Order: sequence, then structure tokens, then C-alpha cells
Amino acid sequence: MCDFSPVRNWAIVFLGAFVLAAVSIAVAFGLTSSFPWVASICFWAAASWAGIALISAVAGLLPAVRTFCLCLAARGPSCLQSCDRLIKAVGGMVIGVIAVGAFSVWFALMPLDTIKIAGLLVSLAATFIAAFACLAFTISLSACGSNQPTGSSGGPLTSPPTNPTNTTTPTSSTGLQTTKPR
Repeated sequence: MCDFSPVRNWAIVFLGAFVLAAVSIAVAFGLTSSFPWVASICFWAAASWAGIALISAVAGLLPAVRTFCLCLAARGPSCLQSCDRLIKAVGGMVIGVIAVGAFSVWFALMPLDTIKIAGLLVSLAATFIAAFACLAFTISLSACGSNQPTGSSGGPLTSPPTNPTNTTTPTSSTGLQTTKPR
């Protein structure tokens, strides 16, 4: 069985840091008109939290996902597709966090304007959407990793189809099967 806990733990670290960045941005927007110097500090804090989220994604989450996916390589194409989707979603989160950090630094250095606010909100929304996509792919991967393959050679996760017009034959050394018509 593949160990999913490193993926879960690094995802929690990433999301925690990203949520703290979003909260810092919300506080900064709330304090901009009355306390601009405090808002600037909050934007720097948001950039710092975004940096922590970026480091946790690149140094922890992506390697954990890759290790988990290597463990699942013998389990079938559906597991590998979910792994590929999860890695792409984590990449989307990384890009979003970079944008959030850049906008936070920009806001800390320059006065606010509508274009920058819109860019920041779009990057926050895109990162949260990528995070929810990661959650969906993570759920499918955790189910994939908890199943034990049948047979001693790492056979398929499910039994072959019972349709009498089809036969199944092994096509690789990993025990994966394909369906071929008679």
C-alpha cells in the first residue's frame, strides 16, 4: 500500500500558509484607507506567507506527490491519470501563489489602483480553484493508493469484464490488462 500521509501533510502546510496570505491581504485592504502604513505591513506579511506556501509546494508537496505516484505506477492508467492531473493542479497553485506574492509586494510598494486589485483578486481566485482541483484529485488518489492489486505480480485493481465477446490478455510485465475483441 502506498503511503499518502506525506501528500496530505504537505498539502495542509501549503493551504495553511496560503490562507494566512489571503487573510493578510483582506486585513490590508480593510486598513488601507485608515492606516496605510499598517496595510503596507500586512501586504509584506502576505508576500511572506505566499513565499512560505511556494516553498512548501515546490520543496515538499510536489516531491511527495511524485513519490506517491511512483508507488502507484503499477496500479493502472486511471491512477496515473489522477497523478498527472494532481501534478498539473499543484503547478497551477504554484503559479497562483507567485502571482499573489508579486501583487502583495507591488501593493506594499505602490498605492492601490483598480487594475492591481483586480489582478490580485483573479490570482487569489485562480489559486483557490487550483487548490480545490487538487483536493478532488487527491481524494481520487487516496482511494487509488488504498487498493491492493490482485495477484502476486501486481495485477489489475478490478476483475476482467464478464462480456463473452471480449477476452483479456496481459500486455505488460506490470500485469495491466487490455480488452481485445475475439
